[in-house]
Amino acid sequence: MKHILPFCYISIIIKMKKNKPVITIVGVPNTGKSTLFNRLTGTRKALTHSDPGMTRDVHNGTMFIDKQEYQLQDTGGVFTDQDVISLAIKRRVIDVSLQSDLILFLFDGRRELLGYEEDLYLDLKKMGKTILSVVNKADNPNLFILPNSYYKLTDSFIFISAEHGHHLDVLLEKIEEMLKGSTSDQDNFEKSPVRIGFVGKPNVGKSSLVNAIFNDEVAIVSEIPGTTRDSLDLDFKWHGQRFVIVDNAGIRKMQKVKESTESASVIRALRLIGEVDVIIYVVDISKRLDQTDLYIAKKIEDSHKPVLIVANKWDLVHNKEEQHFYQKRLYRQLYNFYFAPVLFTSALENRQIQKILFESLKIFEKLSENYKAQDVTRIVKEMVAREQYKTMNGNVFTVKYAAVETTRPFFFVLSCSRTDHLRPAVETHFKKKLIDTFKLSGIPVFTKIIRPSHKPANIRPKTS
Repeated sequence: MKHILPFCYISIIIKMKKNKPVITIVGVPNTGKSTLFNRLTGTRKALTHSDPGMTRDVHNGTMFIDKQEYQLQDTGGVFTDQDVISLAIKRRVIDVSLQSDLILFLFDGRRELLGYEEDLYLDLKKMGKTILSVVNKADNPNLFILPNSYYKLTDSFIFISAEHGHHLDVLLEKIEEMLKGSTSDQDNFEKSPVRIGFVGKPNVGKSSLVNAIFNDEVAIVSEIPGTTRDSLDLDFKWHGQRFVIVDNAGIRKMQKVKESTESASVIRALRLIGEVDVIIYVVDISKRLDQTDLYIAKKIEDSHKPVLIVANKWDLVHNKEEQHFYQKRLYRQLYNFYFAPVLFTSALENRQIQKILFESLKIFEKLSENYKAQDVTRIVKEMVAREQYKTMNGNVFTVKYAAVETTRPFFFVLSCSRTDHLRPAVETHFKKKLIDTFKLSGIPVFTKIIRPSHKPANIRPKTS
């Protein structure tokens, strides 16, 4: 397998104009960077854990100081180790720091200054970056005494407790003072973003697909399963539309997860299924789907969210006979996703990568469309008359009125002459016809039958 080396990470910020000052939190592991990030952004986006090195990717969030908006970044803790992942983290920290307006260098004030911690600080200083030195874990900042080893770096520190929120007002005032007058280009993102969640078990190529989309290594890629522990939100513009791509930790069945840090990532990945507009379900096409793949599929199905199936590693399937076999096997195993388009991709060969965005945008636009009841009624009545469906009692299925009640999830309300339902197989065929007729590929549709007296109103779809 081809290795993607060296890890020359370039922040996604380079690819678009900045619309707010950028602040990056930097430091060695276990200094409380994620806790500070969560505190300043008012979220629990970054995972916090007692084990060092929990954060590996870069989180982006928004913070406000007196109505001024700032972009805040939480970076991975830099180790002294020389393994591939540690080197990748360090290089990425350097890259995103170079694009920042201000660096919050976070120290753990309960111990002496570390040698490689000093080296990282001085490296950033040599690059001419503006650094605000922040000492964390000073639970009583007014009485706190900092070890003398820190004063070789600077004699100016801000003392805080991110966990308890002590002296954060002092920190915010200093940030505002240091960034006063900084100007940034404005990039007006008027449209609501399309939030895409990459979901799948470990090592199916989710991070590699994200890298291929940007033609840049914006997420850490490794052949070690479970490398991506945090989620990584990437905010960008494509063909005039704003996107937010969420690259998740791979999902494994909980009973198979032994490492507590990885179980935290699994829980977060499952939660993120409910937070996106379109789920990108990634599988390894070269292998038969196992119980974990099907477990994830069931979780996605239960979410009632739009789905795009990405069958990755197509480069490993060599001849047409194999391709046909693997395609049939995939469709057979994921028969419940009859509504979902399937893209056969190769992150390695950059095959069908941009189509992931194209198909996601088509789905998003359908979710945001205004469906007029009179148009829906006309189209559904014509379709039903053409197909001649029969109910479970053998009656002809007729529709008096129809409307789209909501698009998230996508519900058709049908006012019928009878309230008896279609047989399951016939109902599936009916839903497939609705999807084809209204061009709802990727969107699971649901129906609700009501009595004729309850005429559906012209309901504007919910889009949030």
